[in-house]
Formats: sequence, structure tokens, C-alpha cells
Amino acid sequence: LEVLVYLVNNSVIQISVESLTSLTAGELGRTLREVLQLPDQAQEIFALWLTSPFLELQLKPKHLPYKLCRQWPDLLYRFTKCPVDDIVHDEPSLQFRKNVFFPKGKELQIEDEGILRLLYEEAKFNILQGRYPYDMEDCLRLGALACRIELGPFDQDQHNPAFIREKADLFLPAHLCKKHGGFLAVLRSRGAKPHSYEEGLLGSFRQLVDDAACEESEALKLHYRAYLEKCHLLRYYGGMIDYCIDFNTAVEMPSAQDATATKPPRPKGKRGKLQRQNSVVCNRIQQLSTIDYVEEGKEIKRVKPKRAASFFTRQLSQGPASYSAVEVTETLEQG
Repeated sequence: LEVLVYLVNNSVIQISVESLTSLTAGELGRTLREVLQLPDQAQEIFALWLTSPFLELQLKPKHLPYKLCRQWPDLLYRFTKCPVDDIVHDEPSLQFRKNVFFPKGKELQIEDEGILRLLYEEAKFNILQGRYPYDMEDCLRLGALACRIELGPFDQDQHNPAFIREKADLFLPAHLCKKHGGFLAVLRSRGAKPHSYEEGLLGSFRQLVDDAACEESEALKLHYRAYLEKCHLLRYYGGMIDYCIDFNTAVEMPSAQDATATKPPRPKGKRGKLQRQNSVVCNRIQQLSTIDYVEEGKEIKRVKPKRAASFFTRQLSQGPASYSAVEVTETLEQG
């Protein structure tokens, strides 16, 4: 059997496995690191994710990707506001990307070029997708660093305005590039001269000068770190997580008598209706009774609840800020 794992730059790694159903994320991640020739340090820096346009889920080493894929529709219904029609057709893909709990302060201490390149590519992807708020000066500076990394040192003959304009969408968010039309492009044209962003990018790229005695591999590592260091100054990079969903939330299980009284019997031959988890959909991490990661200065503190029985166990919660219970009704979900 073949498993396809995607990198953030959309390249695909194909891995042969013997048993897909029993394959854990930890085992798959180990094989993937060997294929990418990453050092052991990469184990704590990267993780496997299941991603789709509606949900991004980081896996723990013990999780079974195949089992999670089978339960993907239930996860979408419980933890998103995705329409039922989209839930039916959505299919996740496996992605290898940064562990969201890896402290950003440690990124600049990394020496391996392969790890730095992957971190850079993910940070650049998030910039181009508009996931981090930034001002124009930051955007042009990051774009110039990306030009240097991917195009090499500035060459006045080759890197002219027409050349940069053609490739601008590789280094700047789409709404800043002239060849992208639409409402945002109209607004942009009212407040800026034609090609002003591309010209600013070219000017910032021209100002990047490498040490003549520095080898290209060392120069690239310096630019990778410079890109990451600039991203560290942006809001939301490596800070508090928008949604932290932990299915192992410690709860007090009701007695058998209480469970019988509060949970109606499930009708035979019918699939019950799941309730959406409103507390998760709301962007209020301080109210979730899960694992919280908060940034205080340069340190990230971890608050870890007690372990529960299973990742997939749907358990009752307690307290005003906990998840609502998943109940079964006698009617089918119509979609």
C-alpha cells in the first residue's frame, strides 16, 4: 500500500507501508523523516496533520491516521460549521508541518538547513495566505528575503521590473499583485500607483547584500533565520492557538443509572444525529477545558489535564466552560 504525505510547498512524498489500518502517526513520521534525511531533532519540531479546507488537525504519535480519516465527517460536524453537503464530499490529506507546540524561540537555534528550509516554507505559505497581520514594510522585507532565497543573489540584468512583476505572486500576497483582479484589486488601484508593490519588492531585494566570503549554504541559513525572526515579530506567529481540541479531556463519568436516565436508547438501523460543539466553534480558548498554551515573554507554559480513556471517546463534560455532550436523537440527519 502507498501513503501520500504532502509538504507545505505542495510536493508529495510517497511511502510504502504494510498495514495501513494499524499504522500510527509516530511510525509514519519516523519513516518520513528518514526519507527527507532530517536529523533526530526534527521529531519534536514537526508533526503529521490531517488537513482540509474546513479543519486542520495535528496528530499525536499514537494516533491512527486511517481511523481518523474514517471519522472525518463526524469531526467536521462536531467541530466546524461546515454545511452538510460539504461534509459528505470533504476528504482530508496528510501533511507534514511544524508542531504547533514547538516554541518559536528555539527555531533560531536550529542549525540544520533542511529543517530551516521547511520552517521557512511554512512561514512563507502562511504569509501569502494572509494568516498573519502585517504592515507593508514587513511584507516587502519578507518578500525580498524570499526572492533572495529562491532566486539567488540580486542580479541587475536578470532581476528587472518585468521579471519581478511576473513572479510577484510567489513572494507577495495575492491581493497585492496586479495580475489578480477582483474587488480588492480595484481598491488597491485607488490607493497605490501601478506596480508600486512590485517596485517596492524589487527595491528591497536590491538592498540585500551577502558577505562575499560567505558560502551559499551558510548564506541561505542566515536568510532562513532572518525570515523566521521577522515572522516572530508578527502577531499570532507561534503564540496562542485559536482552537485547542483535546479529546482526552479529563471528566467525571456519570454512573450507569444516570447515563441510562439521561441518554435515550439508540434506535436500531438508524444513525443518530450529532450535536455541534458550540464551545469549540467560538474563538475563546480561555474557556476550553483542554490543553492551553500561552505565551508569556519568551516562555510557553503548558497546562496539561489528566489523561482519559481514549482519543475517540465521546465523554460528558462538566463546568460552565466545557464541551456540550454528544447526544443521539431518533431522527436521521437529512442532507
